[in-house]
Amino acid sequence: MSNPNSLYNIIKTNVIDGRLPGDFSLPKPKDSDQNLPFADGAMDGIYLYHMEHSGLTGEQRAVMELAVDYMNQADLIGADAAFKKLGSMAGAISVVDDLQRYIVAHAVNPNDKPDPKDPAAVRLTLKNISDTARTLIRESENRESVKFGLEVCEIFRSQPDDVKEAIATLGLSDEFTIFAVWNMLNWEDGNARIFELIKKVRGWGRIHALDRLEPDTPEIRRWILMEGTDNDVMPAYSGLIAWIKSGALDVLRGEATPEEFRAVSFIMDAVLDEGPVQGISIMEDAEGALNAYLDQAGKQDLNADEYDTIKSIMDKVSEDELDLPSVKARCEEILNSPECKDAAMNAVSEGRHFELADSLEIDYAGRLFDLMKDDFDKYHGQCRRLMALEEYVDPVIDLFTEKLPLEVMKSKPTTSSGLGPEFAEYSKLLFILQELDDHPGKGEELLITGLNSPVVNNRFMAIRVLKNWTHKLSRSLREISPKINAELYKLPSAEPVPELKADMLDLLRGKIFTATDLNPDAN
Repeated sequence: MSNPNSLYNIIKTNVIDGRLPGDFSLPKPKDSDQNLPFADGAMDGIYLYHMEHSGLTGEQRAVMELAVDYMNQADLIGADAAFKKLGSMAGAISVVDDLQRYIVAHAVNPNDKPDPKDPAAVRLTLKNISDTARTLIRESENRESVKFGLEVCEIFRSQPDDVKEAIATLGLSDEFTIFAVWNMLNWEDGNARIFELIKKVRGWGRIHALDRLEPDTPEIRRWILMEGTDNDVMPAYSGLIAWIKSGALDVLRGEATPEEFRAVSFIMDAVLDEGPVQGISIMEDAEGALNAYLDQAGKQDLNADEYDTIKSIMDKVSEDELDLPSVKARCEEILNSPECKDAAMNAVSEGRHFELADSLEIDYAGRLFDLMKDDFDKYHGQCRRLMALEEYVDPVIDLFTEKLPLEVMKSKPTTSSGLGPEFAEYSKLLFILQELDDHPGKGEELLITGLNSPVVNNRFMAIRVLKNWTHKLSRSLREISPKINAELYKLPSAEPVPELKADMLDLLRGKIFTATDLNPDAN
């Protein structure tokens, strides 16, 4: 029996040279009610890093026990359906401990007789459980069912080679990497298999695998140094782990090659970026680590990337949580050097490190505007830097008006957030819309397109701008822009978002919005 539509077979069919293509993703479940297109593995990653498990409800536990009962009867179809239902109620990632404890607690030797004191007690035959799990991971078309199967496989430390191959193949998808790694931890050559796998995944799978990879060989430590934080999610998730497991501090205290120093700099950037998880703030002897980095920087021919890392260090040690005046002074000395300014100017000419150039008060506006004209797709997101300069406000607005297909972009309003490559033009529009707050009366065509956008974020931003204009000028919209006001009359009747519809009507009634209207939580 082999289901060609099983997730295992879909993955296996798409493997090229031992890994999945970079744009591969599992088919979205037909009955999914998710509005947001999560990347493979993202929901489980968010759960592990940002949520707490509150335990199973009685209904969830009953479905879990039903699924296990089907496994115990070697009923693959029943187990798959029950696990699919359980997965819709509570993701497999949150059920793993309950599921494994339940199976282990009720496992019996098939030759044992029932307990006469409790003849109705659950009795699980591990062979049936194991055989069904091994089949489930290869035959199911449901993501959560496959995960539950992998969690059950983990209970059985010894697996035949064909099952190991199936687990390793599933692990090539970021959706299943963590579950494959949990299994590999039980294998005799488990760490080597995890190392083999981590090099073939780039998303959440790489993050999870690094957490569990032991740096027990020079080759592994070297790989973690050079590539450990290079993932497609956020390097920060692996920053501190990579710092520790790569031996980055020892590299800094030795004779680091330029290549090694660049690699440590990349890890340092990840450690400093504490947006998703803690890094430098919980590092043991953070001050010593930062000074070791600056010591090594003094021995290297620095490029703009490394100067930018030093700027990040300076910004971080200026915060109350990590107030290190001596480290800050060392960073300032390096950043004030002629070599740093030269590197920053060269980087700006290549379209990089504008924030570093800002801190050094380098005038790059003309160069950036040329870059935006020549490669609008790449540099449109930098418009905020130019919109802060009065002489570039009109040219930037004109550029967006010229580059975006404004008439084509107008459509019926929806509640779509506009995520995905098909909404690329709407994402570009959003960048310029949010810069129009401080420029009342400008960008009318852009705002009219925003108001007529099918993407709800564009409409929210356009309305926010118009409300801010009335507040800044103490004038009604019809006084500020009769053209936009006339266009707005056509829109409320079709607007599906009540909040937006109410704001549209208020603007049409001539309301002048107050500071409290714009930010009701401020009080």
